[in-house]
Amino acid sequence: MTEAKTVAFVSYNKFSDREDGEHNVKGRLAILLQSPDKKWAAGGDEKAVIGDDIGDPNRERADVLVGFSDRLEQVHGADHVVLYVGAGVSRMDMLAPFLSGRSADQLTLVMCDCSLDRKVQWCRDEGFDGAHIIECQCGGHEKMSLLLENFLKTGAVFGHWELYHRD
Repeated sequence: MTEAKTVAFVSYNKFSDREDGEHNVKGRLAILLQSPDKKWAAGGDEKAVIGDDIGDPNRERADVLVGFSDRLEQVHGADHVVLYVGAGVSRMDMLAPFLSGRSADQLTLVMCDCSLDRKVQWCRDEGFDGAHIIECQCGGHEKMSLLLENFLKTGAVFGHWELYHRD
């Protein structure tokens, strides 16, 4: 992949100690959209299923994504989008505003393994089969942080992490 100059990192979880907003390092611009304080994760041996009603935290996660709506223009202007797709995305269509007008090669989806096959199928159905998919732990905190810091340091959207291989 060629180096992107502007990358948006989007998650309903807090994954970085950096402030939300723009971070310009050596001509590389990271646009950071994350929860100001929440670090959700399904966790444990019980994996959440997309579409399950897992209560108020699920609605709170959706509210965080909706709260980013006033910053969608920044996301749409980015060369690449890195988006965390966790169990809290009870309806995959909640992600549509962040994907609008984007081709699969401009997209990295960081996914926990809660309903992973279902998420990958959604990508195929929506025409994002060629998107870069990186598997992570529930919550995506560590992987999203590593991807952000790697981009700011090297300009690469992903480093040595193995991408999820789809059939």
